[in-house]
Amino acid sequence: MLWLRETWFRPGDPPYTLIVAADGLKDDIHVVADQDRRKFGRLIDVEIFEWEDNFASATLEAARRSKTRLPEKTHLMDTLHDHLIVNFIQTRKETVITLRSVVPLEASDIRQAFLAAIRNRHYKGQIVSARSKDGKEVMIREGEILVRD
Repeated sequence: MLWLRETWFRPGDPPYTLIVAADGLKDDIHVVADQDRRKFGRLIDVEIFEWEDNFASATLEAARRSKTRLPEKTHLMDTLHDHLIVNFIQTRKETVITLRSVVPLEASDIRQAFLAAIRNRHYKGQIVSARSKDGKEVMIREGEILVRD
């Protein structure tokens, strides 16, 4: 079962963690994760994790995970992944999705996030293009990931 963990980090306050089962959300779990990352930025860690269908056990796991902040690279890769899935939900197969800003990740990290995103049930074959911080273009085309200098 998928769970959404959000941990708020406010200066001077202890971290505050909330978890919700994906089937308890009105919207797709990736949509909620993307919206909250955009709204709160690095004030919160947002993580989707798979765990057994047991709220008490998932709560303990979320508490364990919330003891340390997600690394910046993980935050950026998760943000890219969930943003792509939101775009997949909102678009048709023939859509071309171009990320206008340079993605602050190396091409290999973007490739990894793209690979995870196209495994999602919402991917319909859209074409995606992004420019990495190392100046490479990373694309999804017909379910394949291409990297060009």
